[in-house]
Amino acid sequence: MADKIQVVVTTAQELTPEQEKLLKNKLSKKLGKSFQLVKRVAHELIGGLKLTIGNKVKDATIGGKLAELESQLNKVQVTTAIELDKKQKEQIKKELKRRYGELDYEFKVDPKVLGGIKLSVGFNEYDATLKTKLEKLKTYILEKL
Repeated sequence: MADKIQVVVTTAQELTPEQEKLLKNKLSKKLGKSFQLVKRVAHELIGGLKLTIGNKVKDATIGGKLAELESQLNKVQVTTAIELDKKQKEQIKKELKRRYGELDYEFKVDPKVLGGIKLSVGFNEYDATLKTKLEKLKTYILEKL
């Protein structure tokens, strides 16, 4: 039994025999080893299931997905071709705070953008990079030929 991988599946309701069979088939294809399936019921879960394999947890419950989405909504990624100075970063933060409220910032430098700025706030993206503008111009010119 020591060589078996323990897989804990947590659901809001008992798995049906069909669901358990399907889960075991999927797990055997992924793990490629023998495993021990431990089933748990947690009525506070909302739909879906949570898998724990070793120290890794895959939360595919509705509550887990909502938490994942929520965590993405307050993040902003700012991408520029060169490092922004402190004043430029503060200006961006001030404007975005006015529009979106408090955010977690990640400033990235990517020379491939050539120039300009790309902002990703939650699921919204604002792309004012030179690279994108040149790609749009190229597409426009090719359509007119």
